[in-house]
Amino acid sequence: MLEENYPQQMNRLLDALTTKIVMPDKWSGYLEKSGTLPTQPDERRRFVRWHCRSRAVLEIHQSLPAINRTHTFYSIFMRDVSRCGLSFIHAEQIYPDETCSIWLPTKKVEVKIHRCHRAAESCYVVGVQLIQ
Repeated sequence: MLEENYPQQMNRLLDALTTKIVMPDKWSGYLEKSGTLPTQPDERRRFVRWHCRSRAVLEIHQSLPAINRTHTFYSIFMRDVSRCGLSFIHAEQIYPDETCSIWLPTKKVEVKIHRCHRAAESCYVVGVQLIQ
């Protein structure tokens, strides 16, 4: 169940965090996209994806022994969402199999990093799978 003060907590976090993400110039108009994403000829996804363009909070903690992480909050930009995963833009690289939490507007979800690739300096596209 959603805590009564969850939206206020998330908004306070977003107000306190500054983003270090530097998006490429070719992504101008990034926040205006909406609707479903078109499929590709070699599509291997199981579910339809929807554009989900908003800010969210990424909460990272120690999850892999080989990667030293401190408990930290980051401001991220959501990219798209599907039934079992989502994608977002982050300023730093994170690695497959790391687990973290994402504070969405409606609830906090636990996720496992599936992929992370660099789109530009201080701009990584991260795909995650929801942990159920």
